[in-house]
Amino acid sequence: MKTVGVLGGGAWGTALAQVCARAGLAPLVWAREPEVVEAINEARQNPIFLPGVTLEPEIVATTVAQDLLESDFLLAVTPAQHLRAALAGLAPLARPDLPVILCAKGVEAGSLKLMTQVLAEAMPQASPAVLSGPSFAAGVARGLPTAVTLAAADAVLARTLAEAIATPTFRPYVSGDMIGAEAGGAIKNVLAIACGVAEGRGLGRSAQAALITRGFAELTRLAVALGGEAETVAGLCGLGDLVLTCSSETSRNMSLGLALGRGSSLGEALAGKLSVAEGVTSAPPLRRGNAHMRRGLRHSERGVGGGSRNRRAAFPPAEGRRLNSRGGPPWLNSSRYVWTQRRGWSAECRCGRRTWPMYAPCRQASSSWRAPSSTPPARCAVRCSSSRPTGGGSSTPISPRIHMFWPAFSRRWTSGRGA
Repeated sequence: MKTVGVLGGGAWGTALAQVCARAGLAPLVWAREPEVVEAINEARQNPIFLPGVTLEPEIVATTVAQDLLESDFLLAVTPAQHLRAALAGLAPLARPDLPVILCAKGVEAGSLKLMTQVLAEAMPQASPAVLSGPSFAAGVARGLPTAVTLAAADAVLARTLAEAIATPTFRPYVSGDMIGAEAGGAIKNVLAIACGVAEGRGLGRSAQAALITRGFAELTRLAVALGGEAETVAGLCGLGDLVLTCSSETSRNMSLGLALGRGSSLGEALAGKLSVAEGVTSAPPLRRGNAHMRRGLRHSERGVGGGSRNRRAAFPPAEGRRLNSRGGPPWLNSSRYVWTQRRGWSAECRCGRRTWPMYAPCRQASSSWRAPSSTPPARCAVRCSSSRPTGGGSSTPISPRIHMFWPAFSRRWTSGRGA
């Protein structure tokens, strides 16, 4: 790989372009502001977003986003709330399997979707990757030692991209867990605002340590419920990013929290800031999605994930996620479930060659279930040893949401009420 397109001419986009230039690539930076493009091309500076840093001569800027599509891969560094619009403008002309590294940390307001899900909808032909970790733009641009996580589902692509942008002072660690990588980066911004508020109100280091520790525990639970891995968020893109962001006033989110804790209103705290504090826009959707998960998807840590109403309300699980049922009634313990956006949760045969749709519980009682339109066979076509889950010998498939209602369901079943 020899060329890279940087979608976004802010502080982080300019810093990553600087890294790529030092790695031997030819970066092309797109910025909306003509004055930024002119300053980069003529003065080798970005005085608006990254003052005081002299840029490498290989960096070129443009105001035409379509010029980036000729690059070998893209770095998408626009703010999370503007990513969909920026990608949609490029999608019609983008080539198949174009590698796109997502560098924005946040959750899209309204849809509650992470950046990989936004990319899958806005530019479905792209090959996604996620770059996240403890890093400040000014330090990275000046060449200070930095380590980050670069995650992609394709291990070969992840390693190729990591080698392409690596320098002696910028080291990407490869991972296959994109959900965990981007969830850690999105959630830590909100926690950084909370730590800033605690610092601004003079609550002491003990309160700040409690916020970081208990916040990380909640971050881990939410990332796992989304389909990520606990090991991923315990690394650079989760714990590392959280510690850095919550312990330095250089952080945009931490400094915003400080202003709020000292008595400023949100409008006053944001006034005059050119850079975006992603935690402000990520906090409401994260709070809404986390509340839905606490009510309806908490059982996903034990096994099966939510029914149709919870799927629409909370964060959608990762495509192709599989879960084994545990902690539920014995006639469900040998089943496995798979999530797809088209069908939702389905029971899967152990051989993986056959799935059966699951049915949401009737609204009248948690022990009443809608019957399927047609009864699927008890075993899959290849005659494997796994049979579909049934309700105590009944031919009706049981929804995985029964785990959520199982204690009450069990009492009603044994007492003869609601059956």
